[in-house]
Amino acid sequence: MMAAAEKAGIAILLVNARISQKSARAYKYIKPLFADLLGKVALAAMQDQDGADRYISLGLPQERIAVCGNIKYDTLKEQPAKLAAAQEIVQQLGWDKNPILICGSTHPMEEEIILKALPAWAKQGIKVMFAPRHLERKAEIQAALQRQSLAYAFLSEETYPSNCAVFCVDTMGILQSLYACATLTFVGGSIVARGAHNLLEPAILHKTVLFGKYFYNTPDTAHALLSRGGGVLVDENNLQETVLRLITDPATLENMAAKAQQTALDFKGATQKIIDAVKTYERTTT
Repeated sequence: MMAAAEKAGIAILLVNARISQKSARAYKYIKPLFADLLGKVALAAMQDQDGADRYISLGLPQERIAVCGNIKYDTLKEQPAKLAAAQEIVQQLGWDKNPILICGSTHPMEEEIILKALPAWAKQGIKVMFAPRHLERKAEIQAALQRQSLAYAFLSEETYPSNCAVFCVDTMGILQSLYACATLTFVGGSIVARGAHNLLEPAILHKTVLFGKYFYNTPDTAHALLSRGGGVLVDENNLQETVLRLITDPATLENMAAKAQQTALDFKGATQKIIDAVKTYERTTT
């Protein structure tokens, strides 16, 4: 396709481009071929500088690169679409006066850690919601919930016990709005080696973000949250205590939440940067 476009005199632009360290290492074995392909690229709008450096090492001329950020962050909303529905769920649970920990996109081992910490959190009045990354695991999740002593409920069941301590969000499309109701958040796929899911979804909503060390899918946002004080690194050994410490220190939590939100806001704007880069390219070639 790239060769055909070049033959037809059509400029090739890579938009929102990224390349992992693993992929770049593999492509170096066929660098002459890859360099030939990259030689056909007129402009590469990269998500981050690391990706830009890897493309340069593979043969893309530096002057054809613009680091613009990731356009997916431009979809982040400070007012989620289903906020009213999320608030209604919290009220139905009777949790509107409780601190709430919301754990998004969790994987099995992370859920084990959460359920193990649940009794200690429950003693402090902390309620817990978790949204599994893979909803087809419901039977497995229900079995795990039945093995612990506290009352639980599933969002899909629509009726909830009055003493519910843990709530499984087993439907799609509501997690972002539920994050807005959280006191503190945890993003999964990070204590287990899945690279972490979108850390800025809760951050944009003025929420402190907990996550594990496996954030290789989103290193830019992870490092920014940690360095600016809007995120905290956790693992299976300190998650329980970190939640207790932060939720019982509202002033610190509020300060961190403000830093998390500003970090998320700073990651927006990639779409306009890409438009500007394309316009600059057009001006220099016409």
